[in-house]
Amino acid sequence: MRGSRGFTVVEMLIAAALFMVAVTAVIGVFPVSVRASHQAQGVYVASSLAERELEFTRGMSYDAVVPRAEKPYMISIDHSGVANEINFNTVVEVVEEQPGLKRVIAQVTWTEPDSLPRTVQLETYVARLDP
Repeated sequence: MRGSRGFTVVEMLIAAALFMVAVTAVIGVFPVSVRASHQAQGVYVASSLAERELEFTRGMSYDAVVPRAEKPYMISIDHSGVANEINFNTVVEVVEEQPGLKRVIAQVTWTEPDSLPRTVQLETYVARLDP
């Protein structure tokens, strides 16, 4: 039976072993991708909150642009069907770079469900426009 077509038992065992190695590698990557997805959701929400604070500031007159105290937001984020309540805190700092020009810094901090503290910071400038 040397000339017959088909696979030998040794070839099938090698193919099965290679398949198991590939499946194990894919299963090992899955938790990492889930964690990255959760972190990306947190960064997205924090960036949106920081942008919201900057847009609110851009709508003010130059003299009304002042630092704002910490403002908490409790937001529910859905992680694969499990809702997590996450507390986001925003702080707006204002630095007068030179007369007629202020730098506005919106900083959002939060703690991920895995207890890692995170921060997103966005900046913009506001100028006095004299007619």
